[in-house]
Amino acid sequence: MVLRQICPPALIYLIFSITQVSIDTVQGSYNTALIKIWVAFVFTILLNYLCINGLDVVSWLIVFIPFILMTVIVSMLLVMFGLNPNTGKLNVAYDKTTAKERPDARSDARKQRQTYQDKIDRFSSEEYAKWRKYKESSQTNTGYDQSNISSDQQKVLNDAVSTRAGLDCDPLHSDCPKVN
Repeated sequence: MVLRQICPPALIYLIFSITQVSIDTVQGSYNTALIKIWVAFVFTILLNYLCINGLDVVSWLIVFIPFILMTVIVSMLLVMFGLNPNTGKLNVAYDKTTAKERPDARSDARKQRQTYQDKIDRFSSEEYAKWRKYKESSQTNTGYDQSNISSDQQKVLNDAVSTRAGLDCDPLHSDCPKVN
């Protein structure tokens, strides 16, 4: 048989060429397939001739240099252009450690409650008194001090409180005498 007389590098090249010719034939490129058949025939004879003359290493290099160079060239192109070898798409550089956090209403509410409770816990009665004194001096209505209203309006409000509550004065008012 003819295939037993062909050396391994020539046989590998022949099988590779037959694969290429069959692919071109299926795709409908008949002219390209015909040219590849002739080139494969010539190269197979050349590689076999090199093997017969004892140049097996040269024959192997001729067969494998295109594969090695193709691998190196493709790898270099992928690295140079930043392409992903699996998908062929551009690699997008982004920091994978910082993922977008989805808003969580429960954790937000928990944080707000903790902050409010921390503020309340941090205020001792002395600190609150200092804070209230400071706010009163800057004429800011904190909700506990007297508002900036006229004396007539203040009198009307005090009368309304005393008639409704049955008290002589507003116990929240700072002028009210304290009963022990």
